[in-house]
Parts: sequence; C-alpha cells; structure tokens
Amino acid sequence: MTEPLEPYGSSLEVLFALQLREAGIPFEREYKPIKGRQYRYDFYFQPDLLVEINGGTYQHMGHSSPLGIQRDYDKANQAVLAGYRVLMFTGEDVKGAKAIVTVMKALGWE
Repeated sequence: MTEPLEPYGSSLEVLFALQLREAGIPFEREYKPIKGRQYRYDFYFQPDLLVEINGGTYQHMGHSSPLGIQRDYDKANQAVLAGYRVLMFTGEDVKGAKAIVTVMKALGWE
C-alpha cells in the first residue's frame, strides 16, 4: 500500500517517499512493527523491511545525541529480534540516492 506523502514526516521523508513513488515501490509510513511498543519506523516494505531516515545526523542533536543513539539501537535491535530487516539512512543518503538504491537492492528491485 502506498501512503500519502503528507501531512507527516520531515522534508527528507517526503523526498524519500517521492523517490519510492517514482520507482513504483509500494510502502507504508509511520509503521509500528512491534505490538505493545511505541517504536515507529518511517517506512515499511512488505514483508519484513523497515527503514528509518535520521535527519540532523551531523548536527549533534536528536538521533546523534548519546540518548538518541541508544534509543535507535534499542529500536533496531527489538525489530531485528522480531524478525524484521532494518535499514537506516542519513539525510545525505536520501539526497544522494544511496537510500533508494539500497532499498531497491534489499527488495530485489535492482
């Protein structure tokens, strides 16, 4: 199922959603993979691929603070233990198309 680009998400997430649409790859947004946990992933691809876009990586805030890094590790580890594959990208990965190329490879769309 392909979700709308708006109203949620950062500009990087919207850009990535546009790239996915252009490639014809179906996705879901703000996906909660683990029942009973509040963790959400920016993108989900059936049957088992989760993607997180971490903006501000080089600004030493949010995802790049010690607490943010620990939270991201815990979130990814819980998803892997639940049987998901997890990919994480920076804003530069999205802008430079590394993210879309990697997702296409992970989904066998290369």
